[in-house]
Amino acid sequence: MNTISLAKQENKPHMITCAKSSYNSGNPIKIFASKNMPNVASNSSNINSTYQITKQRLLEIDNTNSNEGEDEWGAIRPTSYAWQLSLEFLQQIFEQIIFDFPLGFASLESDGGVELVWKNRSTKNEVRVSIPSREGTDISLYIRDLGNGKSKLFASSSVDLVAIALQFLYQ
Repeated sequence: MNTISLAKQENKPHMITCAKSSYNSGNPIKIFASKNMPNVASNSSNINSTYQITKQRLLEIDNTNSNEGEDEWGAIRPTSYAWQLSLEFLQQIFEQIIFDFPLGFASLESDGGVELVWKNRSTKNEVRVSIPSREGTDISLYIRDLGNGKSKLFASSSVDLVAIALQFLYQ
């Protein structure tokens, strides 16, 4: 069961808190949603700041101090393989993108993998990159149209393909 609440503080963006039963730590997932993506004509410091925010959201999924590897919902932190690969992949996406870096967030998968997510609220489309928990499994790319429920899976994805998907997501 998913629980979603929306809180707005004065002069601050909406903060959506989503407590998902599949989220392993049992803590709510905080998603900061913006109705507008950065302007293509913005300066490089704005591009860098959206990348830094996205990276910080990735870093926050491994903020537990527990020595245990799992709880009743699965992994409570990414595997070291998924952690390293997700940081490297995010950096490579940043270096590949020729437009403003879109604001995204990260979540922990039950097996210790990592999911990077970008949503365009105006077109109701999203891009999800699934980073595997262990070697021998490919990075997957999901492109979803939330308006009609259709999706496309690319079982073996590359940085180039993700950069193209993100470009189309925000055109």
